[in-house]
Amino acid sequence: MHQLLLPLVLFFLIYSCAFFLSSDKKSIKFTTIAFGIVAQVVLSFLILKVPVIISFFKFLNNGFEVITKATNVGVTTVFGELALEPQKNNLGFILALHGLPSLIVVSTFCSILLHLGILQKIMIFLSVFYKSIMRIPTVLSMSISATLLTDKNFSAMINKPYLGLLSKGELFTVCTAGLAFSSIAIITVYDSILSTVVENAITHILSSIVISSPAVITIGRMMMPYHADLTFKPQNIKSTRNTNIMDVIQDGIIDGSKTCAIIIAIIIGMVALISLLNELIHTFSTLLGYSLSIQKILGFAFTPIALLLGIPISECHIAASIIGTKIALNELLAFNDMLLYRNVISHNTILILIYACSNFANIGSTSLIVVIYANYLPDRKNEVAGFILKALMAAILCTLSTASLASFWLNLASM
Repeated sequence: MHQLLLPLVLFFLIYSCAFFLSSDKKSIKFTTIAFGIVAQVVLSFLILKVPVIISFFKFLNNGFEVITKATNVGVTTVFGELALEPQKNNLGFILALHGLPSLIVVSTFCSILLHLGILQKIMIFLSVFYKSIMRIPTVLSMSISATLLTDKNFSAMINKPYLGLLSKGELFTVCTAGLAFSSIAIITVYDSILSTVVENAITHILSSIVISSPAVITIGRMMMPYHADLTFKPQNIKSTRNTNIMDVIQDGIIDGSKTCAIIIAIIIGMVALISLLNELIHTFSTLLGYSLSIQKILGFAFTPIALLLGIPISECHIAASIIGTKIALNELLAFNDMLLYRNVISHNTILILIYACSNFANIGSTSLIVVIYANYLPDRKNEVAGFILKALMAAILCTLSTASLASFWLNLASM
């Protein structure tokens, strides 16, 4: 029974924490906040419990599998047997060959949809939904929709003409969305990593992002309230900077390739740095009679969160370490840890961790947000830098609220 009650307690504590961290408590409209909380709870129920919607997300999963298979054909053409499926190449899963190349294909596909105006139509539809249901300004709803469908950089690029119209509170919410969501391209990498331990992993990854969207709007508005101007109607959004479809495809491929190279460099550098730090920590801790590592320290720090997520006590320390790794470092390293511990933690715990970790809410992403808005809003760079750590806290609260709801429904189903 505690596995049902504890996630609800955490959900309540998260919104209480957002209230206490608010920069202007008197301006919080509690009816709007209550509506946002109800919207998140209802959305989580629909996505996780209603068969028709579950089937829709499985349909999306099939679409991503088609992309993955098409990617494998291209990679095999270049790398031969090295790129065969992990169960066929006798080498196991190789991230650089089996996961990251899908970024190139998805980036290209998104560029084409953007050029054809299809992505904009979906974005406008979502923005109308957010504006009417969540009662947020049009420009903000467009930015959040674009971030949900693409990523924070694409969102800033598409909405560049209107970013200057965002108030400080609205810009704070947009930055929170950039951290609480993930990239449509990189979720295929998540799926590649997790597919060996979770069937239809992409459905849970997509679900986590969608369920987090009302939380982003609600918690962002609580922590930095703003006046919602619902009268402004922006003009049509431009597609891409190119008019030639082949240039669009080429740019999509190049952008995806750059992202792959950056991710590979980050993972190599971060894993090597963690290994070095662990050696130093282990050396000094053994002198004091302990055996510590970064993972163990993070595990101790986040154990209360793991316990409140309804994770069994015997698995809390490992789960807490994974959540800590994701926040302090990045989600790819956290997913890698899930693979290492897949025989130690239960299936339900892995699912809960997917909902907690499938996002960019980590310390490293904050600098990227500042760089993006320094590029598109140079006059407001210091403003973004001033609240970015608070936006990270908001994003972490959003993702944990989603994980707590997922835990509630998953544990309810298993009883």
